[in-house]
Amino acid sequence: MKRAVAVVMIVLVAGGAAMARPMGREESFVAKEVAKITEEEKSRELASVTIGDLQTWKDRLSAAARKDAYIMRSGGESFVLPGLGQFKNKQAGLGALFLGSHLAVGVGSLLGSYFLLPANLRLDGLDYFNTPVGTIEGTWKAHTLLDYLPSIGVAMAGHLIDLGIRALAAHNARAIALQRVESGAVTPAADRW
Repeated sequence: MKRAVAVVMIVLVAGGAAMARPMGREESFVAKEVAKITEEEKSRELASVTIGDLQTWKDRLSAAARKDAYIMRSGGESFVLPGLGQFKNKQAGLGALFLGSHLAVGVGSLLGSYFLLPANLRLDGLDYFNTPVGTIEGTWKAHTLLDYLPSIGVAMAGHLIDLGIRALAAHNARAIALQRVESGAVTPAADRW
């Protein structure tokens, strides 16, 4: 049981790390903007920098940061609810595909887990509304972990598949958002989010 918990934790951490990493990009817009400003101002002396220059650089870096935030937010939204980032970025068909996959896996694993429970624990074998709590508890405790393993296995497999769908949806949403930002189709500074 401890090994199963450890495996689940490793998969969750890996999924979160995959979601947080800017897939397919070497640098962020902020890093690129810093490099541009550094290159433009490399021969300038510090004493000649004005408050207006600082304001201009701040504005450029803020715009770059909003682009990065928009891209990461699109990915985060699709990780939380697969398809949401695609809908946000005008890819309704792809969003529906990710959302449908997420729902199908969730419902399928839930039903599979339910039907793999021992027969006397399912709704047709035990009346949960009219049976005393002590009797229900005794019925559940009468089974060993081996009796529950098929149900637990299906639930864990469904969760892992769903985690893969979430990571893929997040990666795809970030890629679409990046394309839209680079093409100028979306200007995060003007968006409300």
